[in-house]
Amino acid sequence: MQNVGGMWLPDGDEHFAKTFAVDGHYHQEKLIDLAMPYVKNRRLAFDVGAHVGYMTRKMLEYFDHVVAWEPDQENYDCLKKNIDLSRATTWAWCLGDKSRHLGLSNPAPENSGAWHIVDGGVGFWAGTIDEGVWYLCPGLVKIDVQGMEGAVLRGGEKTIRAAKPVIIVEANNNNGVSSLLEDWGARKVGFKRRDQIWAWIEAPPLLEK
Repeated sequence: MQNVGGMWLPDGDEHFAKTFAVDGHYHQEKLIDLAMPYVKNRRLAFDVGAHVGYMTRKMLEYFDHVVAWEPDQENYDCLKKNIDLSRATTWAWCLGDKSRHLGLSNPAPENSGAWHIVDGGVGFWAGTIDEGVWYLCPGLVKIDVQGMEGAVLRGGEKTIRAAKPVIIVEANNNNGVSSLLEDWGARKVGFKRRDQIWAWIEAPPLLEK
């Protein structure tokens, strides 16, 4: 484990250590600031695909409590060292559209954020938002899970449609996120690179690049 800019990272990480973490911050943290004007409930936030905790830590500036999921063990160990555990709940498994055992693969070992899910593995347990925490009402949900974003949303439909949280999610043409959220009545209110901010609002959205 290495400390770069005040944040703990896995020893083998070069990507975050050299590119993002020099000053202890990550560019995606700005998304939290952009999303907060649309957030109605600041009691709870979800960080799905928490990595080492950059976004979790940022959420704790605004929310009373954060629940964070990170399946890779090295990242998870760093996550627990980087955040205030008295105000956060961490889980060393991932979320998807159904419960099952899965594996992890990383095509770029120098990048600790490149882990993605592979079928047929037995490395860890995958569950759903609705199975475990459907009774909770998050004000913000951030999802960054290397192409599985649509699956996470489908596995949390009950919770999301009831709580109507602001959602920060990586979206592309292949993961079906945009059409799914539009069908549920959410609107895109902001974006930065591939990351989108969605909210349930009636006023015309203000888009920001």
